[in-house]
Amino acid sequence: MLLDLPKARKQSISITPLIDVIFILLFFFMLSSTFTQDKHVEINTAATNGQPQQVLTTHKILLLSANELKVDGQVYQRSASELVAVLVGFIERDESVKLAALEHVSVQVLLNFIDQSNALGKIKLSLSESVSQ
Repeated sequence: MLLDLPKARKQSISITPLIDVIFILLFFFMLSSTFTQDKHVEINTAATNGQPQQVLTTHKILLLSANELKVDGQVYQRSASELVAVLVGFIERDESVKLAALEHVSVQVLLNFIDQSNALGKIKLSLSESVSQ
């Protein structure tokens, strides 16, 4: 007895789930990537490959707190116009500056001061562990 069975149809693969996976991956990579540019600060360290810097005058800046700093023994407020005039003078005379901070001063405060100094012009700034008060 022969039965008439329908011929087996070849099953096609549905690509709808594949498209969903691709969109999920696309969203993941779009949301996890960053599109901002990193900001870089150029800093010279106190020792530059064993080569002595030939600069006549080296000024000392000590960050006392987030709002106070000492420049060559004189205390200034960070927002003071006198401080800006002193820093611009260092830049114009092409004099180097040694920068240090007290232990309780955060790294962010230090970087903000470096950024503020670089906004005034190209300053020869080197970091030090300590400068004499």
